[in-house]
Amino acid sequence: MTLGVVSHILPPLAVNHNVSDCFGKIRTVASVDNLFRSRLDSAARSSRLDSIVKVLMGKADQVCTQEERDFVVDYLDKHQDAIMVTETIVKNLTNEEKDHLNIWNNLNDTASEANLFLRKFQALPLRTQIMLRKSLNDILNTFIGSSLSPALSKVITHFNKSDVEQLQIYAKEHQFSALSYFIASRISKTDLSPSDMNGVYKFLYQIFSY
Repeated sequence: MTLGVVSHILPPLAVNHNVSDCFGKIRTVASVDNLFRSRLDSAARSSRLDSIVKVLMGKADQVCTQEERDFVVDYLDKHQDAIMVTETIVKNLTNEEKDHLNIWNNLNDTASEANLFLRKFQALPLRTQIMLRKSLNDILNTFIGSSLSPALSKVITHFNKSDVEQLQIYAKEHQFSALSYFIASRISKTDLSPSDMNGVYKFLYQIFSY
């Protein structure tokens, strides 16, 4: 029995729409922010529930409403036992294992990190392994199954890497008007309403300001 990244979508537990809305916003960020996506992918490949939750909540604090965050916290609390098992494993790593982990992180060697934690998980009682796998699958599939904003989905398909870097510059320099004009200039035709486009401008300005 192994713990690994889910390769297909399983029906997740029913969740409040606020959880799906928040996760959808975070998925949108992951589609344009390579660094954030890399951090989330790394945590998922290692089946690190503690890291997955930390990455998700860190971004939720930036892009989700207070109500959405409250529901996400309630949702994740249902998996607290599994999260605590992972936290305990990390806490009990030997100094040598921690040194190896630092080296692998510096080298972006996610395969070695994943293998280390896989061995740790396989050493757990079968019942605990099942609990971990269930929580991991549910959280990841709830995230994967969340809905991206239709307006944002239409807009971000027009961006290349250079465009994203320029948006980041405008946002970090607090140039909202320049960012809005830049986005509009990249979209020759759109059926989005002015209200939808304004929502896109505000959201992308928000996520790239951090």
